[in-house]
Amino acid sequence: VKISNLNEVPSKDETRTFTALLDNIGEKVAKCKITLIASNLLTAEETKLDEITCESYPESQLNISLQMNATLAPGKYALAAILDYGNKTNLEGSQMLLEVQ
Repeated sequence: VKISNLNEVPSKDETRTFTALLDNIGEKVAKCKITLIASNLLTAEETKLDEITCESYPESQLNISLQMNATLAPGKYALAAILDYGNKTNLEGSQMLLEVQ
C-alpha cells in the first residue's frame, strides 16, 4: 500500500482538513492506520494531529480525510501522513509544508 497526494481541502470554518490517496497495489486486504503529524520547522517539535484506521482492498484506491484536531502555534510546519499497515512492512508517508498564522 502506498500513500500520496497529501493536500489541504479549502474550508469555510476553522477546522483544517487534509486528504490523501491510498493505493493498494498488492493482492491482499490491508488494515491501515494513518497518523497525521506536524513538525515545527523552527523547533523540531512534533504534534500528533489525527489518527484513523481503514481497510484497503487489493488493486484499489481510497481517498482518506484527516483533520487537524490540535491547535498549533503560529509558524511553518512539515505535515506528514504516516501509513502503517502491518508489522512486517515498512512505514509509508506523504508530506507537505503548512503555515499556521
